[in-house]
Amino acid sequence: MRGLQDNGVLSCAKHFAVKGLTVVDFQKEFPIINASIDSVQAYPFLKLFENNVAGVMPASSSFPLFYENLKLTKKNAFDAATLSLLFTGHWLKNNMGFKGLTFADLQQVKAVTKKSKAGDAELFAFQAGNDVLIGALEIGQAIRKIKRLIRSDPQYQAQLDSSVIKILSAKYDAGLSKHQDINLDN
Repeated sequence: MRGLQDNGVLSCAKHFAVKGLTVVDFQKEFPIINASIDSVQAYPFLKLFENNVAGVMPASSSFPLFYENLKLTKKNAFDAATLSLLFTGHWLKNNMGFKGLTFADLQQVKAVTKKSKAGDAELFAFQAGNDVLIGALEIGQAIRKIKRLIRSDPQYQAQLDSSVIKILSAKYDAGLSKHQDINLDN
């Protein structure tokens, strides 16, 4: 990781896996989760986080979901793989002190909900706090939905601003702010 980042390559640790998720509540039809991790599997990631790895990509893991109470099962429209992929990044920031970029691979997201429409997966990934969305299929619809969300809830403007600052900082740290000629003789 250090060798890559010292030479202008942003490194991304993948696939951070959780071994279980508990849905503890819902906020505006959006699940609030608590994750359990295997400390042995998480140890290498913790060391990477301590040494400022540029990014992390959660794994799309399938496992039984747990619920804090029975009423929450009826509200949840997400499967375990989608929850682990979209929500682990936010959990890493809040519970493990990760300060880098979180990536969400939307090509691995199944139908987000039974009634999902174009741009919903991208919207949910953004709402879940991911900084970089990979493989977005419905970009136009996603941008419109995210703009509507930002207009209706100012906290998401702050989240977008934070993500943009982190992305630009990572590019700056990688040396993309200065022109470098590449020696092709080698």
